Amino acid sequence: MVDAQHPPETYQLPEATDSGGVAKGERASHRLRRYCPACFAQETWGQPAVEGPDVIVCADGNRQLRRFRGGIESVPVYSPEIFMSRESVDAVGQEMARKRASQPANRMPARLSAEALDRCKKSFKVADEDAALVNEKLFDPTGVVVLLCRHDIPLLACDIMTPGEQQKYVVAMLLELLKELPKAATVGLLYDIGCQLDHSCRMYDYLGEDFPRFIMGCSVLHAYGHEWACQVAYNPRRRDGFGLSDGEGSERVWSRTRREIPILRRADKSRRVMALDRKFRHCGETMKENLGRWFNQKLKLLAVHRHRADRLIQDSGMTEKELAEQHQLQVEQPQSGRSDSVKVIEGKIGIYKRLQSEMLRVESIIQDAQASISQLHGRTAGRAAFEGLHQCHAELMKKGEELFVELRIEQAFPEFRGVSSAFLHFLVLARQEKMNIRERVIGHMWELARLHRARGGGREPLGKRWAGWPRGTNLMLS
Repeated sequence: MVDAQHPPETYQLPEATDSGGVAKGERASHRLRRYCPACFAQETWGQPAVEGPDVIVCADGNRQLRRFRGGIESVPVYSPEIFMSRESVDAVGQEMARKRASQPANRMPARLSAEALDRCKKSFKVADEDAALVNEKLFDPTGVVVLLCRHDIPLLACDIMTPGEQQKYVVAMLLELLKELPKAATVGLLYDIGCQLDHSCRMYDYLGEDFPRFIMGCSVLHAYGHEWACQVAYNPRRRDGFGLSDGEGSERVWSRTRREIPILRRADKSRRVMALDRKFRHCGETMKENLGRWFNQKLKLLAVHRHRADRLIQDSGMTEKELAEQHQLQVEQPQSGRSDSVKVIEGKIGIYKRLQSEMLRVESIIQDAQASISQLHGRTAGRAAFEGLHQCHAELMKKGEELFVELRIEQAFPEFRGVSSAFLHFLVLARQEKMNIRERVIGHMWELARLHRARGGGREPLGKRWAGWPRGTNLMLS
């Protein structure tokens, strides 16, 4: 049974190190080598994470594998190999809470601005640890979190005991994984909200001295729901070290466990853990037997990706060095000094928008009034009054230009150098409208995802009949 209080035995051979600093002679635990020899049977460890970590894993949570409260509890007679005990996970959570309360924040420089992180947190409900995704009074546990290797083989799992998917579950599994790896091993993690977890580890030092051994990114399919700055920094296709790993192996495991959803909904805790543990082990054994086929398919896809990449580089008219420099500029841009003043600048832009609207309204009123009086009484009528109105409008224009200069747009946003204040006004309005449309599209996609998700039922545990109903309805409406 995996337990933080009883760590697995250490597997070490006489230590040796090559000229590049890579440790030799150390081995992973027997359990990991038995689960996935392709990942853990290697003899050399310590590859730099940015050049390609020794091991790449992914984590994901599933709220469908929850259990109703109540019922008869049987005596546990099964010792799980994959599931972590609740006590070990709670111990990690308490240690994380202690670090948040005792240690100052911002111990390490952040890769993203606070604005981008806040928007990513709003886009994904999982990122909000306090969000009540499942009724805690009705379900216990409220879901399952699993950790897999890049070959979709489950390595560790734990129950979710809180309404929200807190970071302690993934951190607990990562710390447990390190106990079964050599001290020099490096790990790459792909997680739906890898940006939030990486930021928290940098702020509160959750992983301690082992943090430099990790490199984190977002799963491929979830990365496009993040902010652009987050995609540049955490998309595995844009970050060195992850290769073509997608981090979506958990989705393939969840599809194989969908039959257990209605069966385990009312099972007691010990039998539920036994069933899921054996199911995860069976999925791992199946994937291990098909590793040869997996490598063959990936090798063919690698040739296709390389051919497409070479063709795109040729069509761009730029060299690989120039493209690498441009990509590095994109990565460094969210870390520039302007990110710290984005909220302040947006506040000033809001004031400028209101002032610009007032100036346009005054100008329109003056023109309409002058045109009406000129038609009735001639052009000379009301000249003094109109001169006063024009002076008032000129003062407003002057104040607007002063505020526009105070914004220091050219320093904060070099790409806006030479842009007029009037154009900036409409540009800000277009940006706000774009953000509103994006939020509505994300909300619509989440609604469709809920409809497309297979639901458990008494007669139809797979939900096949109703799974296709939203797609058919959309086609009919379109």
